[in-house]
Amino acid sequence: MNEGFIAQSHLSNNRNDEARQEIDEEITLLEKHLLGLRAARNALAPIYDLPTEVMTTIFLLVFYSSTPKGHLSLVLSWVSQRWREIALGIPTLWTVVDTVKVDIPSYITRSHHNPLSFILPKLNAERMYCVPQVLKEQERIEHLDLRLHWRIEEEQVAFFKEFCNPIPVMKTLTLFGFRIPAPPFHQLAPCLTHLTLYECATHWPTFPSCPELTSLTITTPSTSMPIDHCLNVLQLAPKLRTLNLREALHTTIFGPLVPVDLLDLQDLSISGERGDVLVVLLQNLVFAKVTSVVIKASHNSEPIQSAILEKVQIAIDSPNKPITSLHVATNINDGFHQGNFFILIDDNLNIFW
Repeated sequence: MNEGFIAQSHLSNNRNDEARQEIDEEITLLEKHLLGLRAARNALAPIYDLPTEVMTTIFLLVFYSSTPKGHLSLVLSWVSQRWREIALGIPTLWTVVDTVKVDIPSYITRSHHNPLSFILPKLNAERMYCVPQVLKEQERIEHLDLRLHWRIEEEQVAFFKEFCNPIPVMKTLTLFGFRIPAPPFHQLAPCLTHLTLYECATHWPTFPSCPELTSLTITTPSTSMPIDHCLNVLQLAPKLRTLNLREALHTTIFGPLVPVDLLDLQDLSISGERGDVLVVLLQNLVFAKVTSVVIKASHNSEPIQSAILEKVQIAIDSPNKPITSLHVATNINDGFHQGNFFILIDDNLNIFW
């Protein structure tokens, strides 16, 4: 009796499985039919009358004007089947990855052979899985922005082992939070034009030549560099047009100071430095085309203010008078004077106290 009951139960289960399968197949057919109806309905929208070339232009205009860009490509590809086909046919839409919340390999594939931009903020140990995927495409990386938010040196060493192949098309590099000296990425990227280092340890004496570098920003309060090393670095960037130093220098000098001619420098910004350090640096910089100067110092005395003013006044008094914007803000505290010291100039380059 039990055997008969078991056999009947198996038969019943088989029938139920067949019924479920038939229902699932019917649901699949209905869903396909529903998708077809929705596609037909969408095709009646006026925008569907636009040629693919026009839609491509619109997509690119939206892409170039949007920030961030990472999710935009996905959004465009999710609207409808036609929009998806158009979006997948535009490799440029998939060349920017500015979030770790997307499928990076799919972006890399869809971008075909176009230059890539990776902007990856807040990289912690849990999110480092995406870095090897990025570094596999070093030959195509045009812009790279990596901001680390973990302090495990072993993992940073492992990262730099991957970051050692040539990057021939790289133009922009931003690094944040690297506590170990970075490899000579400038030699690996001969086309580098913009370099930004935040809180990064760098072996300044071995800083290689950067012949195409036009913009340099260094903010390293915990790993500041000696003035002579700074001058040596600037000597290796003859085309520099923008220089921004913030808490990047300390008073130690390890070697002779060699003046640097920054003939193309246009924008100079130095902040967070001691006044005496500023004086030494400015005395060894020669700039003839600078149009904007911002100097913010602290821990100064009145003689230091005079020395800074003297250097700035030389630039103001030059025959070409290129300076159009000047702001010097320093703190006087010499026992006799306390407070803030500002210099501003008007359109005629007159100094106001």
